[in-house]
Amino acid sequence: MSDAKRFDFFVYTQNKSKVTKALKQGDIDYGSFSKMGFVDEFFAFLMSSDFFPFCDTTYPSPRVKEEVPAWFLLASLLAAKMYGEESFSNIPYVLKNGSILKMLGLNLGPMPGFNNKNKKERIYPVDQDCIRKFFKDTNPDKLISWFNHDFSGWMAKRKAFESGLFIEDASYVPLTDNTNYKYAQYVWLDEGGNHASKDTPGARLTLCYKFSSLLNTDRDGSYYIYAAARIDPGNVNGLNEGRELVDGFMENGGHVDTLLIDRGYIDGATLTHYKKDYKINWVIPLKSNME
Repeated sequence: MSDAKRFDFFVYTQNKSKVTKALKQGDIDYGSFSKMGFVDEFFAFLMSSDFFPFCDTTYPSPRVKEEVPAWFLLASLLAAKMYGEESFSNIPYVLKNGSILKMLGLNLGPMPGFNNKNKKERIYPVDQDCIRKFFKDTNPDKLISWFNHDFSGWMAKRKAFESGLFIEDASYVPLTDNTNYKYAQYVWLDEGGNHASKDTPGARLTLCYKFSSLLNTDRDGSYYIYAAARIDPGNVNGLNEGRELVDGFMENGGHVDTLLIDRGYIDGATLTHYKKDYKINWVIPLKSNME
């Protein structure tokens, strides 16, 4: 790794025989009992990979001048989300819930803050508002592109998508009537949140987005990993958006053997493109009431 981008990590490994020997010889000055939870193990995995350096060089940062590394802000948000914490104001305290993460302090611990600009010592290296504004200012289109290309390609290189079975689907995200939801559109949805005609019993005109996704799984449904995803206005057709997800995944080193497709993606040219150019076997579940 170059001197320009250097990441220093403390590495903790499990070595029972070494600890037992040290205890017998009296070579341990301090000890504490801890248990690694899922979040601890997950972050240990991330730190052992090149995930954080990868994020630091590829994430579409909205900042011209980097005061706080993008990888640290992403790590902070990841930790909060994995604990189910929605409020940014609680991020500085979330690490106290994990024994290993608490000891690591994300390898920083109590400090004045990045670049020594803070006058007072803080329990977390950055203010919660710094994290909130960073992600609020991130360009949505660039973020989706990063996820579907850079991140998905990073995952594919590490063989994260174990099987060649993928599901392409779209669903609606109903919203409250609030003009602050940018680019959202009104669509007729039934009580279950599915697209419906205005004559359908219980249907109402609903402000919503459309969420399109490319999901990797196996035949037993033992795992699900997003290979690509995007959010569009609720009234988009979805056909072109779905095709872009598959094209982007394949162009970045992905492999699809069988693609289970929602009936909304039925299009001769698109299906021919999948089969002819990518050798993808596609399956479309049909219903008796379909024309």
